[in-house]
Amino acid sequence: MTIRTAGTVIENLDIRGFVRVEASNVTIRRSIIRGRDPQKTNQALVAAYGDHRNFRIEDTTLKPTTRSPYVDGIKGRNFSARGLDISGVVDSVVIFGDNVDFGYSWLHDNLHYSPWPQQWDNQTHDDNVQIEGGRNITVHNSRLEGAHNAAVMITQNYARGANIQINDNIISGGQCAINIDEKGRGPVGVTIKNNRFGKSGIKDCGILAPKSSVGDWPRNVWLAGGSPVRVRSS
Repeated sequence: MTIRTAGTVIENLDIRGFVRVEASNVTIRRSIIRGRDPQKTNQALVAAYGDHRNFRIEDTTLKPTTRSPYVDGIKGRNFSARGLDISGVVDSVVIFGDNVDFGYSWLHDNLHYSPWPQQWDNQTHDDNVQIEGGRNITVHNSRLEGAHNAAVMITQNYARGANIQINDNIISGGQCAINIDEKGRGPVGVTIKNNRFGKSGIKDCGILAPKSSVGDWPRNVWLAGGSPVRVRSS
């Protein structure tokens, strides 16, 4: 389904394919998006890559019928998401670009493949949220769990990151639950606060970040015991 008409509202549908948003002011609500067999082509159940504005998706399930290392959940920029349930994909949310508000959602049960020859270490790098760069990005009031690589992976592969906020979530899984990599572009402008952390693959590794990107990140605690989460230097 390719949406090219501004102001389109999609609701109460069972979509057995992929959705591509190419218009502004599009809304998807109360639907389920299942994808299809991607063969060997990288796909997102919902793709919002273009010059659109104000795409909104809410109260919607993203769960592919065909499990595949080539399928992610929602990818793009300039969107607001509320009440999503995303599972059965490699990366649940991939952000590259500005103006994303993602909240009140559940990201879980990511797929992990090994061997997977497209990565240097021969395994998929599955994340709940992967932020490749951009400005004005918020991930809040959500439950992130079940990814192998990281619950939140912040890099600057696409662009410098600024005004990124990771707040008020329950976060677990990954090797280190939150992993920040500057990729040689300088400090990432990120705030991480009021999150509760569960277990990660590496013991007590809630946040891994370069010293140059670490700011005042208050009130992040472990679910077990309530002690503060300390940042590990990468």
